[in-house]
Amino acid sequence: ELAIGDFERAIALDPQYAPAHVGLAHAHFWLHQQTRLSPQRDDHHLEAAIRHVRTAIALAPDLGEAHAA
Repeated sequence: ELAIGDFERAIALDPQYAPAHVGLAHAHFWLHQQTRLSPQRDDHHLEAAIRHVRTAIALAPDLGEAHAA
């Protein structure tokens, strides 16, 4: 959760910085993974991860990390 705050601050400073969107996607994905098998799954994190990966790919189509995420 701390990483989410850090990546959000980086994006606030530079919304076009694709690697920060990738990092934010990873942070959200792993928070989703922690709840995946629980009765109260948190799909908000999965949706946020997908949204940020798509943003990263749109900003930097050649960024391999974005495609891998």
